[in-house]
Amino acid sequence: MRPVFYDFKRSFLRLSVILFIVISATIGIAVSYVIYAKVFSPHPYYFYNLNVIGVSIQKGNGVKVIGYIFNNHGIPISNAQINVNGTSYTTNASGFFELNLPNFYFKPITVSYNNQKIEFLPLPVFVNGSRYLSSVGYVQKSNYVFVIVNNNGKGTLILAADNPNNQKVYVSFLDLENSSSFNITNISFKYVGNVTNYINFYHLQTPHSIKYLVVQVRSPSSFAFQTVEEYSPDGYIIPTLVSTMMVEISSFSFIFPAVMLYLAYILFAKPRDSGALKFILARPITRKEFYINRYLGGVLTAILSSFLLSFLIYATLSILLSSSGVLLPIDVPIILFVSTSGAFIGFFSLVYMLPSFIRSGGIALGISIFLFLFFQIGLSTIAEIIAYITGHMSELSNILNEIYYLNPLGAEAFGTYYLEVQYGITSTVSSIHLPLVILSSIAWIVVPFIIGLIKFNKTNI
Repeated sequence: MRPVFYDFKRSFLRLSVILFIVISATIGIAVSYVIYAKVFSPHPYYFYNLNVIGVSIQKGNGVKVIGYIFNNHGIPISNAQINVNGTSYTTNASGFFELNLPNFYFKPITVSYNNQKIEFLPLPVFVNGSRYLSSVGYVQKSNYVFVIVNNNGKGTLILAADNPNNQKVYVSFLDLENSSSFNITNISFKYVGNVTNYINFYHLQTPHSIKYLVVQVRSPSSFAFQTVEEYSPDGYIIPTLVSTMMVEISSFSFIFPAVMLYLAYILFAKPRDSGALKFILARPITRKEFYINRYLGGVLTAILSSFLLSFLIYATLSILLSSSGVLLPIDVPIILFVSTSGAFIGFFSLVYMLPSFIRSGGIALGISIFLFLFFQIGLSTIAEIIAYITGHMSELSNILNEIYYLNPLGAEAFGTYYLEVQYGITSTVSSIHLPLVILSSIAWIVVPFIIGLIKFNKTNI
């Protein structure tokens, strides 16, 4: 085996490197179970693949209940069980059911299917939906209730009305910061159909980044009832999972940079300090080949660890939530992988450069630890001090975001930001620009690597 490949093999296949990769995989699986326990356990019905919507109509001395049961993709569920005072009924092939109840019956009615149970009260209009649905709401001051199911931009508005009378239904999607920042009279509505049945279905082209929607029902006399509701394209459960994921991953964020500085120490600083570097370079391997080999060993470790962390979270959560039909969008692990690997490699490039200038492995390790603490804690502290001295505490988040450009670990924070913006968890920030984020991340990787390589080729070993 050529000395170059042998040295690379020894650099990558170290016990410490393999242990770090195993730890990354373990953290990925552990984070998934923590997310599942925190989000699923308190409210398991949020994840059920079971929803009901319907109306209750006064008929003489009784009440007729008409309902529709469907899964999280809007597909009707046949043979679902409806239990009323010990008597069971089932939905037909189209997901509908009808019940004849005595007047003033307001006990909870149970719907069950595939070991999942939800309840509803036979109110004039009723709905009980999972957090997977894009929107659930009541049209104000009238007996209309609706849900929106979104499937890759093709949505279905399901609307129940206790008195269908050919009313016209209009919808408007709004991309605004909050529901109080617009004038309802200036909204442009799109007509989607008429209310001709107790339960009505309308096909919509649903957007991917809207936060609010307005549903308006106009009676034949042109009097309009409407409501403003939050709208989440991927359902409310996806933002909940993403935000919880970011919090849990941040709990382990200190581990990965610490391991990267340790790798820089054992791959480069320690061999130079102990004299092992002279022995290695006595073989047919150049300084350039040594520097690049050892660097690639650390980079590959960072990439593989980030990949296992990101995609094991994705795969494990997908398995845990498979019964509900909830699946994290694939862009979640992709953005997480790109941002974390960028942060790990950027910090590794910086601390890997140090032994080119510093002969002592102990001093190089000490400076690396200082840089680790400075970028993890120091920069944010400086930002808080600046905001306090200048009297701009309200702009602290903007100052922090700008400082992330000066942090090799900033790529991870930017990745979190883009995920949270995409799923409506946070608002856009004017100081964050994708080209600058990419340029900053690349610069933290490339510039220290080149400087270290040039210096190492000229230094006296």
